[in-house]
Parts: sequence; C-alpha cells; structure tokens
Amino acid sequence: MPIPGTANVTQPTPGPVNGQGMSASPTMASPQAIAATNQITLSITSPANNATVTTATVTVRGKTVPNADVFVNDAQTKSDASGNFSASVTLDEGANPIVVVANDANGNSAEQDFQITYNAG
Repeated sequence: MPIPGTANVTQPTPGPVNGQGMSASPTMASPQAIAATNQITLSITSPANNATVTTATVTVRGKTVPNADVFVNDAQTKSDASGNFSASVTLDEGANPIVVVANDANGNSAEQDFQITYNAG
C-alpha cells in the first residue's frame, strides 16, 4: 500500500523468517560473510622505518609466508620458499611512503607501511 506523499516506496513483505514475521532480503550479507581474508605474517627487515638514505634507490627486504605475492609500492615480487623477499624502490627527494602488501594463495593478506627519507645531499 503506498504511503501518502511518497513515490516508489516498497513495503517489507510479511512472512515467517525464524518467527520474526518479516521476510529477509536475499541480497543482504552478514558481516561474517563479508570478511574473506585473514592476516598473515609480514615483517620488514630493512631499511628501518624513518631511515634517511643518500641514494635514490633502496632495496626493501622482509619476510612473510612462503611463495606469497609481494608488492612494494609499484614493484611486484614473490617470496621464496622460506618467505624472504626483496624489491628495489626508486625514491624521490624528501620523505617517501613505502607500502608493502603480501598475499598468499588462500587470499590472506598483510600490509606494512613505513617511510624512508632520501637526502641527495
């Protein structure tokens, strides 16, 4: 039944759903159904957060789960059978945010963010 002063309003359909008297929408997902990934381990071994370097390229090294896809800013690599990885990043003068993301074969992921400052001198 239309509500006076409104257009195209759909009312809930009555019907038993667990004794609640309203039908549930089939497109609604519970929060548990939305959460699809779990955290995996990811650590950065070098360089240290907030390090200052004098070269325009730095190698980011770390460890995660074996054979994970690893992204370091725009560089993509894969961790080895022990979980070790490295990737070279070109820096701009000044502060550079570094974002490292690792994804395993099961869709689990982890992220580490840090900063490196390049001082050309």
